[in-house]
Amino acid sequence: MVKFIFSVLKTSPPNWEKENTTCVYHNRSRGEWVTDGCHTLRLTNQTICSCDHFSFFALMIPDVKLSEVHARTLSVLTCVGGAISVFFCTITLLTHCLQHSRKSTDHAMLVHLQLVASLLLLNLLLLTSVGLAFVGPASMAPGLCPAVAALLHYSLLCCFTWMGLEALHLYRLLVLVYNTYMRHYLLKLSLLGWGFFLFLWLCVKRLRGGGGGGQSRVP
Repeated sequence: MVKFIFSVLKTSPPNWEKENTTCVYHNRSRGEWVTDGCHTLRLTNQTICSCDHFSFFALMIPDVKLSEVHARTLSVLTCVGGAISVFFCTITLLTHCLQHSRKSTDHAMLVHLQLVASLLLLNLLLLTSVGLAFVGPASMAPGLCPAVAALLHYSLLCCFTWMGLEALHLYRLLVLVYNTYMRHYLLKLSLLGWGFFLFLWLCVKRLRGGGGGGQSRVP
């Protein structure tokens, strides 16, 4: 039995009622959130979900809606923050391209620039998703929203990967120091940073091609 505990925050919306919460999981074969195999226990300050299988779980709160003012404020903050990040990431990349030749750039700088590029991609896709939310599903091409969501997820994972690779590179420079030469070092880091999660996603998609809802039973 798998158990998840969701605590109630003091900042919860005033129209939130714990009686409306329901433990659900995403059934990929049916394309919807269902309660099969999940039990909901509602307490004073928390909700406990007990499920008999592994899957993508969530706590469904159908009656909570953001007011128009809050939704507009969050959208504006997202756009402003994303635009600022895009501006400075672009300035960083352009400054490097204009002032440094390719041969004179060391691996540390190139690894850092890869991280900046992943952050730039992430923020561009974030702004794109906000724009699509304003347009609405009726005006979108079929499959556009899932494609942007998948790319947004991929870019976020790439950011985390490049942060780890930059930490690895600093470890090699500051701790190992000697005998750190590796053939095609930057190429290997690039394949790992940009290709690892893409390869993993393709493998998962292929394995789930004939799956039954993406769940596995546990005792």
